[in-house]
Amino acid sequence: MTLPEVDQLPRLAEFRGLMKNFWPLMSAISGHQITDMSMFYAEYKYTDHLLPHEDDLENRVIAFVYYLNSDDWVEKDGGFFDSYISDEQGQPVKIHKEWLPRRNYLNFFKVTDASFHQVREVTSRSKIRKSISGWFHTSDPLPPRNRLVPVTPKFQLKEFNSPGAIDYRIEEWISMRYLDPNTMGDIQVQFEDSSEIQLVDILVPQKYQQILECLEAQNFKETGPFQRKRTLELNDRQMFDEKSPLGEFMRFLVSDHFFLLLSNWTGLKLHPEAPVDDEEDDDEEEEETPTGGAYRCQMRKWTHGNYTLLHDAETEERGSLDMFMYFFSEASAEMHQDGWDVSKGGAVSYITKGEDEELLTVCPKANSLSLVFRDADTLRFSKFLNKKTANDGYFDVFNCYYE
Repeated sequence: MTLPEVDQLPRLAEFRGLMKNFWPLMSAISGHQITDMSMFYAEYKYTDHLLPHEDDLENRVIAFVYYLNSDDWVEKDGGFFDSYISDEQGQPVKIHKEWLPRRNYLNFFKVTDASFHQVREVTSRSKIRKSISGWFHTSDPLPPRNRLVPVTPKFQLKEFNSPGAIDYRIEEWISMRYLDPNTMGDIQVQFEDSSEIQLVDILVPQKYQQILECLEAQNFKETGPFQRKRTLELNDRQMFDEKSPLGEFMRFLVSDHFFLLLSNWTGLKLHPEAPVDDEEDDDEEEEETPTGGAYRCQMRKWTHGNYTLLHDAETEERGSLDMFMYFFSEASAEMHQDGWDVSKGGAVSYITKGEDEELLTVCPKANSLSLVFRDADTLRFSKFLNKKTANDGYFDVFNCYYE
């Protein structure tokens, strides 16, 4: 409900008038003269949530939430309001306070560039979390805030170095159906037309099962910062363990053989020896010849509560070929044999920077490989996995390859 609608409703307009009585108190707390207030009404139903963020906009100095939900709201209904402790860089690292939304309670807090908070997922199927939220504004000039220093991603861009002596037999990993030259041509045509493709039953079954068993035995670590992501990841040592089939698989995914295979599927020059499109305009100004072979890697476990968010720090100056390879337990694969239920979350969404319209959605599917060409103005995020996942989940290998 927007502010004009609030003003048009007598009881809510009356509430707005009552809140003006708090202006002197909020002025004293904030150290700034309160000169305006904005507010909105919100309802959160089953699985609704609001992920970690801060409200540092438009001369806001104090934020507030007033609860209207039923008296019988209890912990198992979820919907907590959580505030975060931030580290020295201003990044939220753990929950500081948690408040159950209690009827006729008013919560308020100072707005800073590190006042991160969230609304935890509502887990009641029958109750609705209702509230009026808003901000007290000042017309005083505010001192410059120490905007957050972007955290360097844990997976750095790596330049491809040919292993030389290692001779991977691609057919031991990749289904033969995708190695046929005619099929490769069809894949490339489809990819060049739509900039994305999903290849199902991509891995040889024996290899898929071997890798899945390794993944299920790993200890994944929760990573943040939480205003950007909450994911479960493996470190480089675990991913590239020389004694593990998992390590062998990851080395294959950054080998000459796989870079060339990706080039054949997509038509992108990901490897120095990949063929060049003969139809390119020779009259155009020549650019520096790409060397190919740059990549980034992640290996993740996805369960209830995991997500990634859009963030300016994720913007890159160059596009990439994004690869998602999915692994499901046998029980989960059987449950989703007709396709992933998008109402659970977990799908990867692509949007153009500054726009809201979704360009593409990539849904997880057992033993599938999804390829998406993302230009520098396209952003991606993984939707929050909500309560509907229960004990369900999956693993993915997320690699970015660069021309």
